[in-house]
Amino acid sequence: MEFSEACCEVDFILDNLNPEDKKKIPQATIKFFKENKSLFYKVNLTTSKPLAEQSIKDETKAFLQILNYKYFSNPKQKEEFAEIFKENENVDKMFWEEKTSNKSNENSIQTENNDDQSVELVVYKENKLKVFIKKIIDFFMK
Repeated sequence: MEFSEACCEVDFILDNLNPEDKKKIPQATIKFFKENKSLFYKVNLTTSKPLAEQSIKDETKAFLQILNYKYFSNPKQKEEFAEIFKENENVDKMFWEEKTSNKSNENSIQTENNDDQSVELVVYKENKLKVFIKKIIDFFMK
């Protein structure tokens, strides 16, 4: 739901983009947003205010950042974005490693205290939004 609504917002923004800037974006990318947008979501954006002053979805912001990185950034800006992506990836890895190590420590303490208690294996899955954003980034990096 959030994905298709974000596609609606991005499609609206692209439709109202300066024609010179819109030419920089491949038609396949524009078509991607048109084909994946929700048919029922009403976009609450206006062209009379800057985007910074409007309420847009986080997913829309992510799409716009990717479009900015891929089609409008100069090489220096791309390097800065790449550094931010690396830092965020490292923070995510550290967070999940810490979380899983704390959980395994809790499980081992519980098994030491209660030998009769059954031990369950807990499988952690990566946040679906993060997986989705990584796939979109991979799509635009090709």
